Amino acid sequence: MIRLFFITISLLFTSLCFSQINEGLTPKERAYLFHIVKKSPILNNNLGRFFDYQGPDIRFPNKKINYDSVELLIINQPELLIIRKEEIAKSSKGLLAEAANKMALWELNKILLAKRDSEKELKQYKNKYGKFEKYLLEKLPPSMTKKVDEKTVPIPKINALLNPSLTFDDKYMFLQSLRLPTVNDELLTLEAINYAINRYVEERSFEIFKVLGGKADDYKNVLTAAGDGSSTTGMLEEREKNERGIWNKGLPKAVGLFPYQVKIVEKEHQKKRRNPEKIVEPMRYSILDFETTGKNRYTNIHLDVWGYNSEKQTTVVIEKNGLSYHLFGSTDTRFLSPDSSFSGSKTFQNIINDLEFNKIAKLEEMISGKKGFDYWIKHYQKKKDQTELKIEKNEKAYSDLGYSPITTKKKAPKRVKRSKKKAIKQGKQSFDGMPKTYSGKKQKRKRTGGIKVGSNR
Repeated sequence: MIRLFFITISLLFTSLCFSQINEGLTPKERAYLFHIVKKSPILNNNLGRFFDYQGPDIRFPNKKINYDSVELLIINQPELLIIRKEEIAKSSKGLLAEAANKMALWELNKILLAKRDSEKELKQYKNKYGKFEKYLLEKLPPSMTKKVDEKTVPIPKINALLNPSLTFDDKYMFLQSLRLPTVNDELLTLEAINYAINRYVEERSFEIFKVLGGKADDYKNVLTAAGDGSSTTGMLEEREKNERGIWNKGLPKAVGLFPYQVKIVEKEHQKKRRNPEKIVEPMRYSILDFETTGKNRYTNIHLDVWGYNSEKQTTVVIEKNGLSYHLFGSTDTRFLSPDSSFSGSKTFQNIINDLEFNKIAKLEEMISGKKGFDYWIKHYQKKKDQTELKIEKNEKAYSDLGYSPITTKKKAPKRVKRSKKKAIKQGKQSFDGMPKTYSGKKQKRKRTGGIKVGSNR
């Protein structure tokens, strides 16, 4: 099993293993595909030469090609565009999947906009919208559906939620205005929309993938987003960067078609209340599990990053059999690399390394190192214990003094007699030589660093 973790990212995942099926494209689909490839820097660099447009050169006043007008020409005159499918089929299967995914998204974008516009506009996409709506109804809660002629359909207000241009925050704000019975209904509604988008795009992109010459036994296409739900550079600006970091006009704004994994949380400022209000929030990262193709066949993973957060580095972690492979996004292009400095000095991995090996390591050394705080705490604790023991011994000695018998010998000790004789020889007139009084206690000597004890004789 492969597990992917996505942090601050909007991404396409495609897992592939190959077999051959061939189908054709309508004139409109051929025009869309040409438009998509030419507007996407990566696809144009790798596949653009296989699209031979033989119509008039239509440009804006700034000399850039007007692909919208070229698209209309190709739809009305299909012979103006020659697509070399045989050459396209030889390209990287990941690139074919990326082109197919973008075309499926482009198509879904037009379908949902047509649904919001009028039934007349939707007529040309009626069957495809019917398929999308079928997937939507599989997961929608009852509060978001109604009966029409004994048929269950989504309530009309859901059309606003399906606007491909809405960010997550805008979408959820509108969802709250619907006053659904529970916060769980809000969660289920968002998950239903996510499911329908991914299910439709996966099936449609696989069809297009096969038309382009791709061969697959197993095909998995997943759209996912991670972050705080706000706008993301790239998707919201309708632009993509090429390998030189130059912005290029990309697909229509599709920020609303990238699903966030969501969860129910308590409002931050109400957590201490007895019954805090609960809301739905996007996950700051997404986790997806996939099965490899198996039977010693290759499983290709193609990551297509669409949106970047200008302040946080896009990070992808691929985990398999307990091993992790880290990929980091560039701030200048939409590429991923195992080099954590790929995006410059300020990266998530650099911050983690700086914390682990510099800031935290220094604090660890100060606390638990050879001469750290832990060492000195133990050292002075030992000294304190030793001092307390000495105090206790002396306190006991002084205490015992009052309860021990004191005896006085009848005769003075020899040293007293010697002192007396010495005093007489020196001509001293008097000498106070007293018999020895013995308490049985040791005499305290002068201290030179510690407590030394001796005994009287």
